[in-house]
Amino acid sequence: MEKRNIAMCIILSFVTCGIYSLYWFYCIASDIYKANGEENKAGMDLVLGIVTCSIYMIYKYYVYGKILDDIRQRNGIAPKNDSIMFVILGIFGLSLVNECILQHNLNEEIGPLLSGYNPQGPYGPQGPQNYN
Repeated sequence: MEKRNIAMCIILSFVTCGIYSLYWFYCIASDIYKANGEENKAGMDLVLGIVTCSIYMIYKYYVYGKILDDIRQRNGIAPKNDSIMFVILGIFGLSLVNECILQHNLNEEIGPLLSGYNPQGPYGPQGPQNYN
């Protein structure tokens, strides 16, 4: 999972008239599937999102929020329940905001959890580097 610069992704999305935003959606979806240990279906999510004029993407934002909450719960962190907010933002055409929030969650919360660092876990900040 790659840590991405959110500001650069926003700038590239505007400069490319939204094309980079589609790539960014694909990357976020891939990272979420990888973090959850699922088969990567990001390509299909992107295609269905394009074909349905982003309606499917709004649904997937909801699903991705639920998956991130499940990952948080498995690691002893309270879920944020962002899924409904993702749907509302998507309905109002603010999918770029959804991508920013999801990327922030991947960069700051989920990435460190998967690398073995869990400051709220049973071992504290000095815990083991690998939970396997």
